Amino acid sequence: MSDDLDILSRVFLPHPSFSEAPPNDVCVDAEGRIWVATADRLESRPNAGLFLLSAHGAWHQLVTALTVANGPTFSNEGSSLYIADSPYGLIYRFSVDAQSRALDNRQIFAVVPPEEGFPDGFAMDAAGCPWSARWGGRAIVHYSAEGEELARFRVPARMVTSCAFGGEDLCTLFITTASEDTPDDLGGHLFQLAVNRPGAIQPPAAL
Repeated sequence: MSDDLDILSRVFLPHPSFSEAPPNDVCVDAEGRIWVATADRLESRPNAGLFLLSAHGAWHQLVTALTVANGPTFSNEGSSLYIADSPYGLIYRFSVDAQSRALDNRQIFAVVPPEEGFPDGFAMDAAGCPWSARWGGRAIVHYSAEGEELARFRVPARMVTSCAFGGEDLCTLFITTASEDTPDDLGGHLFQLAVNRPGAIQPPAAL
């Protein structure tokens, strides 16, 4: 059996900007629509943003001038969207228009000091509180809905990339990490953390 994959058809054409800032992270809203965050190839230019992919394959850019966009995540009621610009240590919160899905009222939800790593992927719990992975920070940080740090959980890997709730009762947080190839680092492993509150149920993509 050949290891080569044959591409039978292209589902959607990429947005022209993806040549300089390709897709980096993704989430799905309550209607099943796909939202794609991008990252500048050099991780230094404000070429990235956030795109909504329509059911017909059209791309709609809703956020611009980001550098490395990570962790787009909706609040449970869908009225807010969280996204990080990782190199700047900023987590933003946008208001979401219920009908058009337009984003406005951008606010800084949290600022991450450089010595704590960079905000990466997110997960949302059933209480509407975000959990943030820390690339270079060996941690998962649990925030309140107002941006107050509630708890910090140390991970035995420096490059913590993202997290997601799972398990039978959604009270297990699964944590992904990247390999750093050092003897005392467990990067590249998948970890699980038992938590005292369930995660939010995530909708499937409708495409």
